[in-house]
Amino acid sequence: MNADEKRLIDACKKHNPLAQKKLYELYAAKMIVVCKRYMGSQMAAEDVFHDGFIKVLTKISTFKGDSSIYTWMRTIMVRTALNALRSNAVIQKYAQNASDTLEEVQNDSEIFSEFTTKELLAAIASLPDVYRIIFNMREVEGYEYSEIATEMNITESYARVCLARAKTMLRKKLEHQYD
Repeated sequence: MNADEKRLIDACKKHNPLAQKKLYELYAAKMIVVCKRYMGSQMAAEDVFHDGFIKVLTKISTFKGDSSIYTWMRTIMVRTALNALRSNAVIQKYAQNASDTLEEVQNDSEIFSEFTTKELLAAIASLPDVYRIIFNMREVEGYEYSEIATEMNITESYARVCLARAKTMLRKKLEHQYD
């Protein structure tokens, strides 16, 4: 953490409104993108971001600087998005119908590397909610299957199945663009 970031965080810990505004301005756009990957729509992402930013401000005193402020805030945003989805029963709907049949997860990096970021983001956004969430948690955020299972209250094997299905759906969506 550089000296400017440390001063900003220290000022936020003292509830300085100018520092809070600066933190908002520095990270709002990046955090809304994180939220949108989970929520699907811009409006829902902005709602989650605002809820998450309130949590950031109320919990900033617990930030110890072990990671970057970006990483710490991103974790709060992801958890806020997951809580919002849980409250809408999106995750439970899929988890209750889950099959614990494990499908082979294939390495698709060479398939996905052929497409632009815009094409990939559009395809990811079109996935069913639970697949999109698990894909983002694992492939974008780097969560372990055990962490995904805990956060979403599902089994690790179901998380693996969902990721495999998400990759299969993405592959099909992207391949159809060039048919």
